[in-house]
Amino acid sequence: MSKFLLTIALGPVQDFIAAARRTRDLWFGSFLLSEISKATALAVKSQGGELIFPNPVKPSDLDPVSPIESLQGGNFNVANIILAELPAGWSQADIQRIVNAAEKAAIERWKIWAGEAGHTAGAILEQTLWGEQIDDVLEFYAAWMPLDPVLGYAKTREKLMLLQAGRKALRNFKPHAGHAIPKSSLDGARESVLCKDRQKILEKNRDLAQRLRLLPGEELDILGVTKRCATKAAFASVVRVAADAWIRGIECSGGDALAALQDIAQECEKVSFYKDDKTAYTTGSGPTYKNSAFPYDGSVLFPSRLTSLLRPPKDGEIDLLSDTERGALKKIQRELLPLLQKELGYGEPEPYLAILAADGDRMGKTLSHLKKMQEHQAFSKQLAQFAVATRSVVQDHQGCLVYAGGDDVLAFVPVDQCVKCARQLHDSFADLLKCFEDEQGNPPTLSVGIAIVHCTEPLEDLLNYGRDAEKNAKHPDRDGLAVGLHSRGGAPVHIRAAWKEGLDQRLLKWAAMHREDTLSDQAVYGLRQLALDYANWPKNQQTDEVIEKDIARLFKRKKADGKSLDTDFFQGELDACFHAAEHDPVEVHQGHHAGILRLANEWIIARKIAAVMKQAQDKKAVSL
Repeated sequence: MSKFLLTIALGPVQDFIAAARRTRDLWFGSFLLSEISKATALAVKSQGGELIFPNPVKPSDLDPVSPIESLQGGNFNVANIILAELPAGWSQADIQRIVNAAEKAAIERWKIWAGEAGHTAGAILEQTLWGEQIDDVLEFYAAWMPLDPVLGYAKTREKLMLLQAGRKALRNFKPHAGHAIPKSSLDGARESVLCKDRQKILEKNRDLAQRLRLLPGEELDILGVTKRCATKAAFASVVRVAADAWIRGIECSGGDALAALQDIAQECEKVSFYKDDKTAYTTGSGPTYKNSAFPYDGSVLFPSRLTSLLRPPKDGEIDLLSDTERGALKKIQRELLPLLQKELGYGEPEPYLAILAADGDRMGKTLSHLKKMQEHQAFSKQLAQFAVATRSVVQDHQGCLVYAGGDDVLAFVPVDQCVKCARQLHDSFADLLKCFEDEQGNPPTLSVGIAIVHCTEPLEDLLNYGRDAEKNAKHPDRDGLAVGLHSRGGAPVHIRAAWKEGLDQRLLKWAAMHREDTLSDQAVYGLRQLALDYANWPKNQQTDEVIEKDIARLFKRKKADGKSLDTDFFQGELDACFHAAEHDPVEVHQGHHAGILRLANEWIIARKIAAVMKQAQDKKAVSL
């Protein structure tokens, strides 16, 4: 008798993760789907199945996290796919039993979290709609087949995944009881579960209003309410990530500047939703800034955002501030001025952060080359090790990890740390998976995309920029690093190169030159003009010599330490940059000289990195 392979897919991923207005919605949706997947995997294991994927580092990694506990223990992320081997001799009834147990565990885990949210937000919920939706959220698909001794493990697994894909395509088309009421504002998939009188109720329940932080006219379905009300755990906003370099710079300087920042932090203690954020940050759930002099959301550090917080509520808005809290924010507004102006001279925080999205290359080909289940288990365990390592790497670089499910990573990182963070993730992935290869003998690699974005852009746009950068990193030859700068009011700037070409090292070197005022803005934008001037010149030795002399002239316009910069010192970086330009898509440099435009784009992106480094005053990120 043969053994069986079982696979289970959970979802919908779009509803759990992508439907988000705030970073906390995004993070908690990912966390919740991981918790449901953990419960499913644990049920399969408890019923006699041998887990192949996930393969946790330690057995306790699959233990559930309670909504009333700190989320500090929920550091192990599980993807929404479960793969297991079932013992030989099992009947179809035995397999159906384990599938039913896994589905029951998944539903129970979802209902625990949804139940906690329903208890918290019950006063503003339409209970009939809530009851309808609670049983109509989770998607559960299972497929299994005998482990064919002739085909072997690898081919059987491939056939099983095709079978599962067909099962998911069929879906479960349950009858839908539609209602003539507004849909959820997050994704428009389900009707809102918020009652019509919620405005009056929330005006009397400020704690709940602060948990939900509804915009005027915003509607939420059961998933939206669960994301915001199932736990008090907070997740740092994009504004806090953007301000982190500025905060670290002040911590490094000390003196009156640090005292002023600490005074502002004391006033934040008087504002309840900032105090709640601090408490949640220090639990270790997701990103933490507990060692920071300012463990709060960064909105109050940006004058425009602070002014927006202090404005009177518009029609349809609930005033989240008491008179005491409004007074505290006004005091913060006064105390912030010396930091921003010439008294202490720090200026406003740079409002940019980096969206880091990474994905493994040739993962499918590598899995297809694993001939035995034990090899797949070893592969899964290394992926679990990488997910655990990713959390430490991102936090060591002051970043906020949204999720790390196997080879898939999404994080928010300060701009001054993003390139170093990407390199460490890439190298960690390569080191952990170097023993596994595809049929051509190539080990898996990690492509990383970085989008440098303005913190006031809509979250949906920021995520799209990050995903686009990840796609760019994979083309044309994978194992790449792609960086895009999305300035407000300006055209985006994109660069991409294979990791072996040293793009990360060049960016850091150009950023250092910007910081030392060796590269001037005139040189940067003068180089873009050169890209137009040499657009149609033939590529030959004479042209290359002329271009090198023109680039040298731009370098020499700005002197370092009273001496003209010798371009020979950077010739290796310049050659590598021009070589990388040969692989850029044609549309990126259409109408320009590819090599010169490539160098100009690297300088422009490095200029933004240098500006944030300057605010951080080179204070290294510390482990939290």
